[in-house]
Amino acid sequence: MKNKIDREKIDNFFQNILDNTDSKKKKDNLKIVYDILLHLYETGSNNFSIALIGKLSKKEGGPITQTIRNAQGKDYKDLIEFFVNNITISDNYKENSDYKLSDYIDDPALKAHINIIISENKSLKNQLNILKNNMNKNYELNYHVENNINNSSTDTSNNTLLSSEIESITKFIKDIENNSISIKLTDIGSLKDENDILIANPGFFDGLKKIILM
Repeated sequence: MKNKIDREKIDNFFQNILDNTDSKKKKDNLKIVYDILLHLYETGSNNFSIALIGKLSKKEGGPITQTIRNAQGKDYKDLIEFFVNNITISDNYKENSDYKLSDYIDDPALKAHINIIISENKSLKNQLNILKNNMNKNYELNYHVENNINNSSTDTSNNTLLSSEIESITKFIKDIENNSISIKLTDIGSLKDENDILIANPGFFDGLKKIILM
């Protein structure tokens, strides 16, 4: 059973914020945040954390997470909290969710704030799990590389790359440049995964390309 929202009530609240906003840029940013909230709801997401909304908003040219969190971001926070506060969470979801804890809170504003904190916590847990998985993958990779080196009868003084190694590195470089894998190259040259977790420091990718050209 899908969660429900009081769309008319939320639309009126949103319009009231717009009516009290003079800056066109601020109005555009508020619309971006509101569209993201509606999108998250329509897609069945229960994560309305400021971290996620800020990340999605940044991609649309709207306010970033820090902007929403600071004092000047009060209207954004009010909109998010009001939206969350007017979601009726289905009983089926509550039975298997941390959100049922907020049922014991009578104050609407506090209840909305607690639900946002729960969303933030769930988002951080997901990021932590992704980080752990990446660390485990790196550990396994290093283990196999060291094992192969220790057990190899090849002369380790020869630093020439094998053709298979060159092919693998070249494919990795092309995949990143063509955005065909989840790892992305930032403007400063670092590599990050799909959750903006740092994988390699600036210079690593350029260094790989130079090795291939040597």
